[in-house]
Amino acid sequence: PVRREHDAKTAEALAVALNSLAARPGDNTCRQVSDRGERPFQLRFRYPDGPAATVDVVPGCAPAVDNGLLQADADDTVRELTKAVSPYTR
Repeated sequence: PVRREHDAKTAEALAVALNSLAARPGDNTCRQVSDRGERPFQLRFRYPDGPAATVDVVPGCAPAVDNGLLQADADDTVRELTKAVSPYTR
């Protein structure tokens, strides 16, 4: 799989933006809202203690963000930040 690593500053900005979203319990649904050819990918946040946290990002879907328990619609900030860290964009 394609993989990119990012520095702590980038990860922190993305975590803050993701945590600011209005989350709701996840039901593993996705409603396609656009088709710009962007591919889904997974974010992995590592912490000094405990397991890594993963977040699935599905551009073009609503909700676009899902961690297996919660899901949320991406706002403009999250869309820009996730696009910047996507393994499919350079």
